[in-house]
Amino acid sequence: MKKNNKYFWEVGTPPPPIDEHTKVKHQLVHDYVRQYISVLMSNANIPALTLTLVDGFSGGGLYTDGDQIARGSPLLLMEAVQEATVLMNAG
Repeated sequence: MKKNNKYFWEVGTPPPPIDEHTKVKHQLVHDYVRQYISVLMSNANIPALTLTLVDGFSGGGLYTDGDQIARGSPLLLMEAVQEATVLMNAG
């Protein structure tokens, strides 16, 4: 990756700033994966789900959002899987 890329990130330096369109994309991906898993597992005859999620453009996984740290898509995908699991087990 080129150092002049706006998403370049070196260990020990702050993560790159997040763009507004990236925040929207992250919310869509998170919600979609959570709903996708819920739909696939809505059939009680399916005992388990084997699912592989690959994010080929994930970057470092963290961004700066003002003075906050925002989670990137790899962390949001894991969060969506955990949320779907909790929701399915609660029902």
